[in-house]
Amino acid sequence: EEIIWNTSDGLTLRGLFVYPRGWTPGQRAPTIVQVHGGPYGGISLSGDLLNADASELHFWADRGFAIFISDYRGGKGYGTRYFHEAVATHRFMEIYASDILAGVDALVQRGKSDPQKLALIGHSWGSTTTNWIAANDGRFKAVVSKEGWSSFLIAGEPDLGWESAHDAEIWFGGKPKDAKPAYD
Repeated sequence: EEIIWNTSDGLTLRGLFVYPRGWTPGQRAPTIVQVHGGPYGGISLSGDLLNADASELHFWADRGFAIFISDYRGGKGYGTRYFHEAVATHRFMEIYASDILAGVDALVQRGKSDPQKLALIGHSWGSTTTNWIAANDGRFKAVVSKEGWSSFLIAGEPDLGWESAHDAEIWFGGKPKDAKPAYD
């Protein structure tokens, strides 16, 4: 099901909610929040374009979990405007996390997700966002971070061989030694 909600700053966002097997209307489901990669990635009705295909979503749904994938404002579904605006603030993790958590809040308020049974999973950039959310929000009972950074300082170090070091300089306004507060 397509889920639509508004962010705290009034932006309308969309996501995908896959119901668990055996779900009945009015039942609050244990929910896995899957954070898509990118960050300029996105979702489609056949699954997370950068990480999962529909079979992964249905694997979890078959085991009794709902799956929620938020297409946060950095995703391709919204064009490049919001991606570049978020990057320009050097607070994009806060912005992306706020978008995702507003979607989770909407699911809880609508009675679809059980607020006591939430899990969070992300891969690549989605994993980095997952790490940020886990460190700043305590609502998730389980967190899985697959192949992401736990520190942006690593991302900005070209000497470590990261291909994304140039991107990190743009995202944070300089190299780690020159813009450390933005990397924290």
